[in-house]
Amino acid sequence: MHITNPTTNNHNRHATAAGPAVGFRFGALTHVGRVRAANEDSHRVCTNGAVVCDGLGGHNAGEVASATAATTIGNEIDRGFETPELFGEAVRLANITVHGDAQNNPHHRGMGTTAVALAPLPGDVPRVAVANTGDSRAYLYRSGDFIPVTTPHNVAQLLIDGGMDPAEAHARWDAHMLTDAIGLLPEVRVDVTVVKVEPGDRFLLATDGLTDMVNDDDIAEALWRHRDPHVCAEHLVALANERGGTDNITVVIADVVIADMVPAGAGTTA
Repeated sequence: MHITNPTTNNHNRHATAAGPAVGFRFGALTHVGRVRAANEDSHRVCTNGAVVCDGLGGHNAGEVASATAATTIGNEIDRGFETPELFGEAVRLANITVHGDAQNNPHHRGMGTTAVALAPLPGDVPRVAVANTGDSRAYLYRSGDFIPVTTPHNVAQLLIDGGMDPAEAHARWDAHMLTDAIGLLPEVRVDVTVVKVEPGDRFLLATDGLTDMVNDDDIAEALWRHRDPHVCAEHLVALANERGGTDNITVVIADVVIADMVPAGAGTTA
């Protein structure tokens, strides 16, 4: 599990008694798109975070894999995490669950899913952890900057990391082939990124049905223009469909809300 710490529902709370309470104002939408017959994406907006999963197209029971992973990770998010490592273990638990089902049920053999999720961490500094495997993405929009939080686990990224020109890597026929995903193997790579958050920060979680159809500039403009998270999610899904809608599309917008909590033992006196 790889953990990094970059430098850079509604009003739900999760924090230690003496620290800041980090919560989110959510907007979410999923759509089958304009080409696929069924929606194999799943998402869950939880008490203390959110998760987005994209069942692998062309594999058996992709919708089962994504729903199982979203439920498993969502349940763990609702319980809360003391450390980013424990958030990564929630994704590993989803992998064990999905892989076990695939091994025991011949109708589910080979099923898999991506996952990207976020949840607050306790402590004196307001922080959010983002966990991912596969190519579903998380971004941070802050004061006009559109910042990738995750990197995709696919062949194109593997080649770029090895020194290949990004344009050449993305032009390959196997560019979107995943190098990691939940359910395919007994073990899975999970990246966990910890972000120090500020009031006004906005996170986007999305499947590649959005990011393959809509470029970064247009996504950033939508995040800036549509301040209501529900309206923003609807607009992004509509954009993806206008530009082809070749895959299922799932978008979760999470606006950060921070409130100081009353220190332990404090209260009013008569």
